[in-house]
Amino acid sequence: MDFLLLFIKTVVLRPYVFLFLAVSLFSARRLLGWRRTGLFFVITWVTAFLCEFSSTRNGIPFGWYHYTGATVGRELYLTNVPFMDSISFSFLLYASYCLALFLLMPTRPPRRSSSASSTTRSLSRSRARAATFWSTSSRAMIPRRRRANDA
Repeated sequence: MDFLLLFIKTVVLRPYVFLFLAVSLFSARRLLGWRRTGLFFVITWVTAFLCEFSSTRNGIPFGWYHYTGATVGRELYLTNVPFMDSISFSFLLYASYCLALFLLMPTRPPRRSSSASSTTRSLSRSRARAATFWSTSSRAMIPRRRRANDA
């Protein structure tokens, strides 16, 4: 029961996270279909959670830090990581994917001589850049973490 109550409190405390998630799921379903959308969001969430969990334990891959715990009891935490933090990676990555598609997909059919592999590599690099930019800029607006050497 505590899990459900904390989940509801998380939605009330951070409605913007769940609004962005809902919009991303709706859009992804139309673009990718339900099965691929589910796989995309679950794999992204699990990967993000493991990275956050690892960083708070040993500093890999984001550097060593910890959450202040200021909202413990007011929102859902999985071990020491806020649930909404790792779930936000899913819609940030999907938004990056959509932006890369928008910027790189041709507006007319490609010629026969164009190379599909170079387009794929370029699309992957752009997705990574967009995800890094959005993640960094959104985290700069909402300081939630305290680095170990800041304490």
